[in-house]
Amino acid sequence: MKHRSPIRLKRIFQYYNLVFSITSGILALLIFEQVAPIIYQHGFFFSICNEKAWTQPLLFLYYCAFISKFLELADTYFLVLRKKPLQFLHCYHHGATVLLVYSQIVGRTSISWLIIEINLLVHVVMYYYYYLAAKGVQVSWKKWVTRFQIIQFFADLGFIYFVVGTEVMYRSKFYRKYCMGHCSGQPFAAVCGLITISSYLILFIFFYHKTYKKVLLQRK
Repeated sequence: MKHRSPIRLKRIFQYYNLVFSITSGILALLIFEQVAPIIYQHGFFFSICNEKAWTQPLLFLYYCAFISKFLELADTYFLVLRKKPLQFLHCYHHGATVLLVYSQIVGRTSISWLIIEINLLVHVVMYYYYYLAAKGVQVSWKKWVTRFQIIQFFADLGFIYFVVGTEVMYRSKFYRKYCMGHCSGQPFAAVCGLITISSYLILFIFFYHKTYKKVLLQRK
């Protein structure tokens, strides 16, 4: 695109974002439909820790979310065609998320449904914002898109640390009697989750600070 004019694809870009916002919402509802009876019958801890909570329907829906991560790579093509700068955060985040979601499928971590559920809900808001921005609508809550993502990563890490801590206690002869029980999943999947999401949190905090500090300085 170096020697070409930007290709806007305005209408396609609008529909692309609207479709992702809607499908993220539908997928989140379908996951909740599967999880709600499990939580009602067995409790929240069972739903995020017991291997029996990682049902075939949930695995299928999680796999659909995995496929959507490949489709979301089209974000990069739109940036290239529109001659927008490709930031490290964008490229790293999209690529690492594909690997992260795959690691949870292979690792069979029961808590995966919760992490992807939070992610899908954030994507409903995020892609809806992009849809409005592509239409030229001035949105007053732009900052909250990044804030929601940062809150998401704090929540993710909180739940993952709880699960990892519970499993460590369960495997300890001394602390086993103090923990709530066993949490299913492969250790490598937990490590992938902790490292990747921690890196997201740091990068998004830096991005937020850099972006909105610059805006405040321009206003002054």
